[in-house]
Amino acid sequence: MKNAKVCRRGLNDIWINENDGKVRICGWSNYFIGCLTENTIEELWNGELAQKFRESMLDGSYRYCSNLQCPYLANDKLEEILVDYEVPSLPKFCSLSYQLQCNYVCRFCRSENYIPCNCEKENYIKIEKEIKKIFPFLETVSSNGAGEFFCSDSIIRLIQEEELKDDVKISIETNGSLFNEVNWKKIEKLGEHDLSVAVTVHSFNEDTYQYLSGTKLPVKQVMDNLAFISELRKQGIINELEIGTVVCERNFREMPEFVKTCLEKYEMDTIRLRFFEPGGSMDTATEWFYDIRNEYHPYYDEFVKVMSDPVLHHPKVWKWQGETKSLQKENPYILEKRRGYALSRLVLLENASETLAKFFAHHNIKKIALYGAGKVAYACVKILKNDGVEVNTVFDTYIEPKGQDGIIIRKPEEDLLASFDLIIITVDTFAERIKENLKRMQYKGKVMLLSEMMDDIERNGGCE
Repeated sequence: MKNAKVCRRGLNDIWINENDGKVRICGWSNYFIGCLTENTIEELWNGELAQKFRESMLDGSYRYCSNLQCPYLANDKLEEILVDYEVPSLPKFCSLSYQLQCNYVCRFCRSENYIPCNCEKENYIKIEKEIKKIFPFLETVSSNGAGEFFCSDSIIRLIQEEELKDDVKISIETNGSLFNEVNWKKIEKLGEHDLSVAVTVHSFNEDTYQYLSGTKLPVKQVMDNLAFISELRKQGIINELEIGTVVCERNFREMPEFVKTCLEKYEMDTIRLRFFEPGGSMDTATEWFYDIRNEYHPYYDEFVKVMSDPVLHHPKVWKWQGETKSLQKENPYILEKRRGYALSRLVLLENASETLAKFFAHHNIKKIALYGAGKVAYACVKILKNDGVEVNTVFDTYIEPKGQDGIIIRKPEEDLLASFDLIIITVDTFAERIKENLKRMQYKGKVMLLSEMMDDIERNGGCE
């Protein structure tokens, strides 16, 4: 039975990301429908991939959506944004996040300063051409979650020069370091519309602020700018003001004082606490340590105690992921040993070819793939091939598709996944998240960690 109502964000939104104009439906889904450097906006909006996403809302599965990334799912508030299913001719909401330029090297976003290449200017011309088509239809224009708004010349130019409806909503996201009176003059016409501003500040402590933001700018500069922005809010020029931070191991102890400062000094409508989640910007071990919501973290109990402070339950405080816990588990060094041990068990398996064949036959497995491109995956492929098991596909969310050493690396897509009977996960650190993603994408085959497969084989000789 199909739902008459679906998520407003999934129905009306697009997010334009990266310098090739990749288009996502809803910023929290990580579901891409193509690139504006290769297709028109009409082709993408009405294309097969967009229709598949809408079907996932109509059938109620929301299989392309993430309970961790989406604040409405995480807080069990999806009902609040359900609307009647009627696909608009063009998007009503557009996030312009395709310029990655930033004056910070924030540890949550990137490992080095982004330097744009010359080809990006040509891309921007194509992207801007397509965006201009939808501007007259937009109810909300948002910018810029990928870089710093005041470093985004293409995006600022579009918002300044293009004709917008009088009642359009405009949402700006910024780190606040450049949002001063001089730069405000460049965009003050935006104050004639329904303007909201979100400022991301990771700490009001100098050392923590500079460390997490990857800058030498004094935190006072941001706090002075916040006072200026707050005055614009008080005057009604800005209609909604939000301050956001990413809560991690480095700053979680500061959160009560951080929130008190926001409440007492600035005209904030919302204080957004978004907990750190691994995303590949740092090495696995560092990201594990930043992830303070992990109940295996040595400071987890202290974190729980800090988050129980009454001020963090103030009506203006919004916890992006609600009370959910991290999907990560044990320390990656422990898991690395376990992975190496699982490989050793596979290498030392007696009568390997016969036992593996028996295991696959018992579970009716004819075609297998691995998940997680890395040294363990490559080693696993070689060992399995030596034992007569053909494997040539490795799925990975964060690595661009390519062929390497006889292996095809692919991003997990529903149609591709369906052709495999077993997917062996080689990345223990993200195993729970991978399992959740595969389930959400309606994968019906078996999913096992390599260690779990070896447990099964050794315990049952390949058969249950």
